[in-house]
Amino acid sequence: MKRLQKVKIITDSSCDLTLEQYQKYNVDFVPAYAVIEGKKYKQHYDITTDELYEKLIIKKKSISTAVPSPQDFFKVYEKATTEAESVIAIFLTKKLSGLFQTGALVAKKYFQDEDLTLIDAKSCSLAQGLLVMEAAEMAQKGKSKAEIISRLEHLSKYAHAFAMVDTLEYLHRGGRIRLYKKLIGDLLRVKPVIQLDKTGANLEGHIRGREKGMLHMKMFGLRLQDHLKNKRMFVAYTDNKSLADEIAKFLNENGQENIEVLVGQLGSVVGVHGGPDVVGYGFIGKYHPDMFFKPQEVAIQGAQSKFKFPSKG
Repeated sequence: MKRLQKVKIITDSSCDLTLEQYQKYNVDFVPAYAVIEGKKYKQHYDITTDELYEKLIIKKKSISTAVPSPQDFFKVYEKATTEAESVIAIFLTKKLSGLFQTGALVAKKYFQDEDLTLIDAKSCSLAQGLLVMEAAEMAQKGKSKAEIISRLEHLSKYAHAFAMVDTLEYLHRGGRIRLYKKLIGDLLRVKPVIQLDKTGANLEGHIRGREKGMLHMKMFGLRLQDHLKNKRMFVAYTDNKSLADEIAKFLNENGQENIEVLVGQLGSVVGVHGGPDVVGYGFIGKYHPDMFFKPQEVAIQGAQSKFKFPSKG
């Protein structure tokens, strides 16, 4: 039987793309699970991201995440291998979840005779989403499986999800920090800064106060634009889209005209541990913590943006 597509891209819902984006790029996804007080919900099927945050933040429900079942992988693999000659699956990094390993086991057991390749995104959330979009665009342009995989292997080395957390409460709930650190952090109005990449989840440091944090976020976005490996970036948020819109507006007014600035909502992988008012980025590019914490120093190095960091005094 002749298959309609040359290359089909699939992923998992941890990439945090919207249903409209999946449809636009002709990408199928394996749904991850949110576990709310013991009951499992398939993301995008049984619960929306907004509903997830309502339960987490307003109703104070206990929420965790769970890996998709083998049956979930089988269903998506079966459809994709029927439609296309080759299938590339871009999954959440092995450093953060057992999702990739489960997907690999299902592929090996049931689809060993199919041309199915699994790629570790080496990141998560909207950084993974950018890889999916890049691969899907290449597939739509008729690029070969080898060309797409080569591009993904290069870009995934530079894939980062970055977030500034507004409160330590949800990191404490999830066992990520001890109670005494939470109490001290709350007293000092500390905002933890987290970065997720091929090495896993990393606490990069802290910044004091929302106003200062937002200024550093804006400047960080400008610095990122000088170092992107593609021409697209996501500004990310959990429940408060206005924060991301503010940053995106700033970047569009002061940044490089050839960079596409998208706004995307963080799903459960980051959001469950971040809580309300998280803001961040998904990007593919060179990165160093000083780009966020020392924007004045980095700005000296010939940035192309129109905006200059305000002088002290």
